Amino acid sequence: MGNIRLQYQNANGEWSDCDDRTNNFIDRCVRHNGLNESGDVVAAHKAVKNITREQAIDLLESGHILRNHNEDWYSNCRSADVAEREQQKKDEEKSKRRPAKTAIQWIGEE
Repeated sequence: MGNIRLQYQNANGEWSDCDDRTNNFIDRCVRHNGLNESGDVVAAHKAVKNITREQAIDLLESGHILRNHNEDWYSNCRSADVAEREQQKKDEEKSKRRPAKTAIQWIGEE
């Protein structure tokens, strides 16, 4: 478990780096998340088991988005590194797709 680059979600849906508040946000993730009977991550009020700080970091590093508060829809945290890898993968897949032909291209091929 190394240093995690953590991000929190803003009310507009965009993500910001936690920077020097990372430890505070991890503590908030521990308080507001837990595990259900199946071992799935759920909001703390639905949990049958609390998560530890180490579990929260492991979950974030494996791609989970965790709640950092229980009130607002956007109160989430994620790993910036995981998010960047996922975006890079999407961009690579998108660049591999063949672009659709426009009507002008079809006419010009006659």
